[in-house]
Amino acid sequence: EATLRFECLKSIQKNLPYFVQHQRNGTLPELPQDLKQLVFQFLQSLGKLDDDSFLLFCTPSDTFNLSECIDVCEVSIDVISRISPALTTLCLADCYRITDQAVGLIARNLPNIKKLDLTGCYQLTSIGMRELSRRCVKLQELDLSECRSIDDEAVAFLMECHSLEIISLAECALVTFQFDSPSPQQQKMHSLKHNGIKSFCLRHTAVTDAGIKNICSMCSDVRILDLSWCYQLRLEFVAHIATKKFPGLFALNLWGLHWIDDDEITLICMAYPKLTSLTLSDMPVLTEQTIINLIARLPGLQSLNLWGCLGISTAGIQLLIRHAAGLHTLGLSHCSHMTDGAIYNLGNLGNLRSVQLENCSMITDASMENLGGPQITSINLRRCFNLNSTSIFKLISTCPNLQSLNVAQCSLDSQVLLSLSRDFFNLKSLDLSGVSNMDDTILTAFMLNVEMSKRLVSFKLDDCQKISDNSAKLIFANCPQLTSLSLCFCTQLTDACLMILDQFSNNSLTSLYLGGCGNFTDAGISHLARNCPRMKDLVIPLNKGLTDACLISIGDMCRNLKMLNVAYCAQITDKGIAHILMHCKNLKKLDVGACANVSSNGILAVASHCKALANLRMRSHWNDGIQNLFRSRMSIHCPQLK
Repeated sequence: EATLRFECLKSIQKNLPYFVQHQRNGTLPELPQDLKQLVFQFLQSLGKLDDDSFLLFCTPSDTFNLSECIDVCEVSIDVISRISPALTTLCLADCYRITDQAVGLIARNLPNIKKLDLTGCYQLTSIGMRELSRRCVKLQELDLSECRSIDDEAVAFLMECHSLEIISLAECALVTFQFDSPSPQQQKMHSLKHNGIKSFCLRHTAVTDAGIKNICSMCSDVRILDLSWCYQLRLEFVAHIATKKFPGLFALNLWGLHWIDDDEITLICMAYPKLTSLTLSDMPVLTEQTIINLIARLPGLQSLNLWGCLGISTAGIQLLIRHAAGLHTLGLSHCSHMTDGAIYNLGNLGNLRSVQLENCSMITDASMENLGGPQITSINLRRCFNLNSTSIFKLISTCPNLQSLNVAQCSLDSQVLLSLSRDFFNLKSLDLSGVSNMDDTILTAFMLNVEMSKRLVSFKLDDCQKISDNSAKLIFANCPQLTSLSLCFCTQLTDACLMILDQFSNNSLTSLYLGGCGNFTDAGISHLARNCPRMKDLVIPLNKGLTDACLISIGDMCRNLKMLNVAYCAQITDKGIAHILMHCKNLKKLDVGACANVSSNGILAVASHCKALANLRMRSHWNDGIQNLFRSRMSIHCPQLK
């Protein structure tokens, strides 16, 4: 029955022009609501919704998720507003054709909208934000991540929307929160108060110390604040935050602000004793003095990430484990100096659910003895080279509710792998990269564990060179929920493992990594593109048999592609790359390194078609003057290019 339904839906999709023509001629009979809904959901799952299909198959709803439907524009918004005027939730993530005009339609015709996701709609400007702030009086959540044309003028308008509680401006590189412009709107911000905003995400923005001061003066009820990788910040911003402007703050992310030291953390802990989640990753100057402050001043701390904090000693971590009994998430990845003494008593944290120990290469089996328990759902032991197979299995066997496991490049023997394949049913994310004993027999055993395979969402098997096409096929056949698969440097794989994709009705893959496999050709990658239209990230470097033919298939079928890596594919030329750039409007990262037949002139000729492009890597033997000229010309066409 399911197969028949799928074939019928494919037939409708194929014959959409017929339906459209009869609808325009007035000769199409009224379709049943349940059929409309079924077809609409099917097209939505493929990212194939456009204005014509909206007119034909859209049915009333209070929620629309149109993420990745890249052909959606003003006409579709108009249809939604007429059919569902009481709409409360709308997701338009990565709908690159959405403009200020479309946002104006939303603002005027959907007065009840409460949650709006505009991630990646890079054409939006302050004009659209002005309409939202003035008309959407019930708007509570707004996501503008990666909308790189959003600036302080746009933010100034949004601050007048007093219903807003959650706002994300991640990757909006023009946002500083300084409001230095002489425009009346920005000048008005210095006296404006907005007590409704509870969550601010400013990750990778250009917010400055002065900007933080403005936020402190405008918003007094912020409870979640993300300032990760805000590299324009200096130590002065800590003084602004430490004035206790956010009495309800309970989550703070400062990842990447590596100049922060113990004294600044002391001020933050003194100001915000209610903090339950704190991210201090990549701060190498922190010492055990920070640990003492966390213990003494944050009694409710539940989540702590110390990724790469190389200055915190073994004694400091011992102290933390002894006194921070409420921790349920602890990140110590890339603390490569950690020894068994630091984490031996980690098991004493009875509420611990997630433990991250990636690249803690000095820990041994002794530290695993007391770790584990039914409450643990996530373990990361990647590159913990001194752990043996028995101790790893003993640990994970005490964690029956494990959902995420990373044991990449760990030593696991065949018997342990077989036991793991039989005994775990709740895993959603599994990384076995570099496990040398992984072969067809063991992978087959994993895939025959139906309860596990049907739940897997992410699976990594990089550098498992004993895997062949026969077992790789089972991954595609038995994992209907799989969205991300990595098989880099699995050198036995060929096109044959991809040819099975057309046998399944639900190809949910959005990320596939096949770099270094070496044997894939145009036939296999083109077949992949035809059967995985939702693909966002495709990594296929070092497959020297690939030509422009596969890029043409990718451009035609995977139009929501965000990242493409074809480095060291020597037969790729300007023609194939031009087709990708002209058809994949959401492409943000392109790697054509060592592709000798891809030229700067070829890229520049079509640069105006890829306004979302943010990262470009290509072969270059130019001097600095020519490189700078190329960069300046590219920046005209691709304003997001970093």
